[in-house]
Amino acid sequence: MSPGEEGLIFALEIGADESGLALTHGSGKVRRLYADGPIEGRVAALSLSPEGDKAVVALHPPEDPRTSELRTFDLRNGTGREVTRLAGNREILGTPQWTQQGLYFVAGKRTTGVDADGSEPLYNLYSVPAEGGAPELAPGVGEDFVASSIRVSPDGRQLAVIGRLNPKSPTNLYVLDPAARKLKAVTTNEDMEMKTEPDDLAWSPDAKNVAIIARGTPSTEPEVRPEPADRILRDFYNLYEIPIPGHTQP
Repeated sequence: MSPGEEGLIFALEIGADESGLALTHGSGKVRRLYADGPIEGRVAALSLSPEGDKAVVALHPPEDPRTSELRTFDLRNGTGREVTRLAGNREILGTPQWTQQGLYFVAGKRTTGVDADGSEPLYNLYSVPAEGGAPELAPGVGEDFVASSIRVSPDGRQLAVIGRLNPKSPTNLYVLDPAARKLKAVTTNEDMEMKTEPDDLAWSPDAKNVAIIARGTPSTEPEVRPEPADRILRDFYNLYEIPIPGHTQP
């Protein structure tokens, strides 16, 4: 689901292998169906374009539920088009984001947990034109960059990314400028553990701050702490507001 100017836009199942896009004002009742017909496949995630008149969805087509595909839909006339389809045993992680410079998404090898060698799966950040084409590694982040979650700023000009510069680097919050193809580290993490699930970050409405969920690096041994609770909050997951340096209004 994704908030729009008229209400909440969400995907719903309308058949065994069919989905739809709809609008609700908060009551749970469907106020409008957007697509001009059923969407073939199961929608896994969706977000809106910066202008709010189009949607990008990640879905699994009925002919091969293991495949991940990107499609866009024009909410004004209900038409849609396939943007790209991932080949091989790869999947889209989380929600694709629509920026002023095209579509961005996180993807990697499909997995059910850790790999056979005990390592966690590694995901990359990709970009693709909204008109369609083959995805490529997002310009500006480096070929070794490991992405976890992404979120576009309200104006569509910046992309917040939680990830690592390489598999052995610590996890940090970064901001990518797609137009300039520049990646900037916003945090310098040495003793914090950030949550990296797809929806574990968000922009403020004015695009001046990004919220993340993090905690101090936990001890590997059990501890009994005599301090008052407010002094050990950093040992638990909390919501942090991170200012974005150099923010300028469009």
